[in-house]
Amino acid sequence: MQKVLAAAVIVLIVVGCATRPGMDSMDHSRSLDRDYDEVWDSLVQHLSGTDFRIKSIARDSGVIYAERQRFDDDLADCGTRGLASSSGRQVAFNVFVVESGGLTTVTINADFTESRYLEHSRWNRECISTGVMEDSILESIS
Repeated sequence: MQKVLAAAVIVLIVVGCATRPGMDSMDHSRSLDRDYDEVWDSLVQHLSGTDFRIKSIARDSGVIYAERQRFDDDLADCGTRGLASSSGRQVAFNVFVVESGGLTTVTINADFTESRYLEHSRWNRECISTGVMEDSILESIS
């Protein structure tokens, strides 16, 4: 019983030492005065030349879903870990391409997560984008 109570206290202390990531208030979209097909081709070419894995792509609906199995601290804020350790990071994102009124708009929605562990406990922490990845992709098609 004392071991269980001690383990519970340790987990509470560790969780109390960790900080939550900041809030994302950035706009991750860009409107371009370019043809839809030209923007789409530039986007696919850029993503294909990186370490992103395109999981699904639908040109007719303007959606790309891609993943990356790791990311650096400059791409997302995961907060501090306290006494926990990281066992991996992943980013999954959707890219939406829409043509309207002579402009082609590209929007990127990303979900960054970090897997953490402490002794026998494992959990995922949602991280907040810094906008660096999204800006890099949007710059590549501008």
